[in-house]
This record gives sequence, structure tokens and C-alpha cells, in this order.
Amino acid sequence: MARLALVEGDATYLMNVFTIAAANENPLGVLAGLLIGGAQAGNLTLPAGTPDIIANELLFPYLGGETFVRALYESTNDWSAVYAAFDNQPSTSEQILHPEKYFAGEEGIEVTLVDSAQKMGMDWTLGNEGVLGEFYLAEYLKTQLSESDANDAAAGWGGDAYHIYMNEA
Repeated sequence: MARLALVEGDATYLMNVFTIAAANENPLGVLAGLLIGGAQAGNLTLPAGTPDIIANELLFPYLGGETFVRALYESTNDWSAVYAAFDNQPSTSEQILHPEKYFAGEEGIEVTLVDSAQKMGMDWTLGNEGVLGEFYLAEYLKTQLSESDANDAAAGWGGDAYHIYMNEA
């Protein structure tokens, strides 16, 4: 997700820079182009009833990524930091949400879990494993907390891991 946010954030930031420059030259022309483009693309909304987690997951690479790339650009007032980020890509959603952690070289802490399937009993197998990261941790916490409280709690993320066990019986 962090690498996708870099790519989509770069495209979104560049689109915004171009749109602002074009609007300064021809405000009515840009407005007409945006209206026509929006009409051609449909209403640019997600279907009614789309769960927040899906909408947030779809938008994060563009919105969070744009904020990250803007921070990169503003750190040097040119594209050099953005170009360098493609050689030294962000590795966590935490770095996207908090660019200062990327600048500081703060990586996620690797968490190792033991396979507990045998301890759980017969027929249990490890079905999935991975890392949530700060973005998904916040989204999970939002199922029980306010958005503000969930984001505050997740901002302390340093690393995580999960295992999901399955039993066919």
C-alpha cells in the first residue's frame, strides 16, 4: 500500500499542480474541462452503501499519497525528493501518513509470531498471515471507536503481525 500511495500520490500531486497552473492561465477553460471530464466519467461516486473501509482503502493511495508526495516536494521545493523516493520507496502506511517518519528512516518493527495451529488442536491450520500497518489498524479501530480516537490510537503504531487460523471441521 505504501508503494502504491507513492505512485498514485505522485500522479495526483502532479495533476493538482498542473490544474492550478492551468487555472491561473484560463480559469473558465479548466472549470469546463473538469465538468466535462466528470460527466464523461460518471458521477465520480462509489455505489450507495459502500462500506467505509472499502471507500477509504480505495482513496488512501490517492489522498494519503498526494499528501506524502506534497511533503516530499516541499522538503526541497523541487522534484528531487520525489524522484529519490522511487529509489528508496516507503515501506509502511505509517510513513505515508506521517512523512516525517519516512524522512527519519523509521521503518516498521518486524513482529514474528509462532505458528500456534498445533496448540489449538487437531484440524487447525494457518490460513493467512500478514501485517496490518497503521492505515488498516486505524480502519479496524474505527469499528469500535470514533474516527478521531481510532486515528490517535493507531498513530502509535510501530509494527504488528497477525495470523488467521482455519478449521474445516
